[in-house]
Amino acid sequence: MLTRRGRAVVGVAGVAVLLALWFGARSLNAVVVPAAVALSAGYVQLSTTPDVTVERTPPGDAHVGETRTAELTLARRDGEMIARPFPGDVTERLAAGLAPIPPNDGGNVRERADGDVDENRRFSPANQNAPRSGDVDESRWLSSANQKSEISGDAEITFETAVGAGTLRYDVRYESRGRHELGPATVTATDAFGLFARETELTGSEPTLVYPRVRRLGRVGRRSLGRLEEFGHSDQRGEFAELREYVPGDPLRDINWKTTAKRDELIVTEFAAETEAESVSVAAGANADGADAMAEATASVVSSLVASGVPVDLSLPRGDLRVGPEYGGERAMLRTLATVAAGPVPDGDADVVIKGRADDASVDVRGASHQFSEMVDGDSAGAPAGVAA
Repeated sequence: MLTRRGRAVVGVAGVAVLLALWFGARSLNAVVVPAAVALSAGYVQLSTTPDVTVERTPPGDAHVGETRTAELTLARRDGEMIARPFPGDVTERLAAGLAPIPPNDGGNVRERADGDVDENRRFSPANQNAPRSGDVDESRWLSSANQKSEISGDAEITFETAVGAGTLRYDVRYESRGRHELGPATVTATDAFGLFARETELTGSEPTLVYPRVRRLGRVGRRSLGRLEEFGHSDQRGEFAELREYVPGDPLRDINWKTTAKRDELIVTEFAAETEAESVSVAAGANADGADAMAEATASVVSSLVASGVPVDLSLPRGDLRVGPEYGGERAMLRTLATVAAGPVPDGDADVVIKGRADDASVDVRGASHQFSEMVDGDSAGAPAGVAA
């Protein structure tokens, strides 16, 4: 269809025709003929652009507050590369909870409200220079939004580029936990003069999972869980390891008297250390507005216990999990907490009871109650040790 520029050209050509009726055919030669040539060339160019498809490389699962890079590669619908890249706009839609981040050298994002672009949320870019090194050289970023990426609804990001010239990249900040979609994308092909445009929505999207933050516990949190960590370990004597000479401090019960009599010196029997970890029970629930606080507090408390070698029996409103250093389960826990909904605490007699509210979560450790915000170390966040995001 005609763009605004194309309609303007048609309008100018129409005026020229009227002028030709008054002043002669020179007006046709001066305006109408070039306009007709440009319109014809633009129509032919747009009609020969191939149908395209998009291959999306999602940024992968990560925690709230982290940033990852997504990629879009456009090709012909038959899978072949686009031999002749053509000018156009590529727009990618992101669900609420994911915020595209403009590059430092300019560019914006638009927030969508109820499925439509909210024009009132536009912000002027710092400049219109090309994107950072590694992106398509011909690309520049268009109409955009809040430079702080504080986006509450669906958002979209648009590239003005030579479609098919290379991979398009953009960063995504993970704003809220849950399962969120990237896509679909829309390609608006134009001719070299910008007179015609053809918009095609490319079906398909890719999900990404956003885990709750895992906070590092501070002095209050470590002291509160310290008793559970001691309870979670019980040293037992393992199997026979070796015989060796007695050294001061060895238990008398370990002296091997039979061997000592043969060697005429004190010999002790050494056993392999065997530590049997006892599980700690953790139960979590939340009111209608407290699921996020519950998920963050639960992920942080359980990860701290597991990092100390204590296995955890975790009960949530949607089921039970066993998490521990010997049999893993941390990734399963994070995936569950990414989408867990509010609900009652399933076991009020657990060693640790976590209750989420809109503003914070309470953590009860065997009768000693704390606010989760009091237990953490500053604003620390990230993945638990040994678990890649």
